[in-house]
Amino acid sequence: MTRSTRRISTTFLMTVLMVAAAAMADDIAETVEPAKPEAPKVRKWNLRFGVLLADTEGDAAVSADPGSVNLNLNAGGGGGVNLERQVSPLVGVEFGISTIGSNIGLSTGAGTKHAFTSTDILIMTPLTLGVNFHVANGGPVDVYAGPLLAYNRYSELSVRTGVDFPWWPWGDDDSATTAVRWTDSSELTWGARAGLGVFFGKKRKWSAEFSLTYLDATYEAERESDSARTSISLDPLMFGFGFGFRF
Repeated sequence: MTRSTRRISTTFLMTVLMVAAAAMADDIAETVEPAKPEAPKVRKWNLRFGVLLADTEGDAAVSADPGSVNLNLNAGGGGGVNLERQVSPLVGVEFGISTIGSNIGLSTGAGTKHAFTSTDILIMTPLTLGVNFHVANGGPVDVYAGPLLAYNRYSELSVRTGVDFPWWPWGDDDSATTAVRWTDSSELTWGARAGLGVFFGKKRKWSAEFSLTYLDATYEAERESDSARTSISLDPLMFGFGFGFRF
């Protein structure tokens, strides 16, 4: 082997060794490079449930012999549950169902101290579909608000009025009573909701939930006795509190 050939072989061998060393150095650098932390899991579902306190305002006059009855709906309560699917960090679509019973106050116009009244509890069951816009989300607090559609189902309502006639001296009581019953009804209406969630726990899956919901609700039903229709505007303003779970 000539000197020039030996020089070429030596140069080629040195080049191969340098390339191999550089490749090994890259492999070692990739091996010892620290792993990147995984991105936190995005939770897209929110389940909320709790108690509702409702402030309803509605009244109606019922004409019934032997007197008329003034019917007033005031504060009531119930419970509800809803499930939200967040399509983005700022927007979520929510499905919910709740049941609310309204306390009913009655007064009679029979004009005697022996008049009496009694009634059932009016129960409203709204099935809601809403859109929530999350003003603050991703931290320890979730603030949201948005419009909603509601399909309201109302129960039957019965009002009974009468007058007792004490016949002294025998002590036997006679009475005249009248019952007025409205059939159950339903309606499609609208509303709005605002809510606040305060997350707790190590992974912040659970939250304390507070909400304020308004529904434009009107109980409009037909009386079974004479087919007369009565409309009672309820428009409940509901304050809710409970718990939430996101997953």
